[in-house]
Amino acid sequence: MASIQRIVSPITKSVSYRAQVRVKGRPAQSETFPSRKEAQAWAASVEAAIREGRHFPHAAARRTSFDALAKDYTETVLAEFDEK
Repeated sequence: MASIQRIVSPITKSVSYRAQVRVKGRPAQSETFPSRKEAQAWAASVEAAIREGRHFPHAAARRTSFDALAKDYTETVLAEFDEK
């Protein structure tokens, strides 16, 4: 089920809308938008995708192994320290 919340910034007084989609057995998904119409469209799209089995934000994380992450880290981040 999707819900839309109106959010007013205490500093700038600007209005934005947070859409949150909850489907039983799945993690909640949320996003913030400048207009209520955009928030409703996103919520409807995500909810439909979850129910149809097309929404897999965690799939890329499951395909990446720790070994691959560690190797990438050593080649990019640690290589910068070796150069200095």
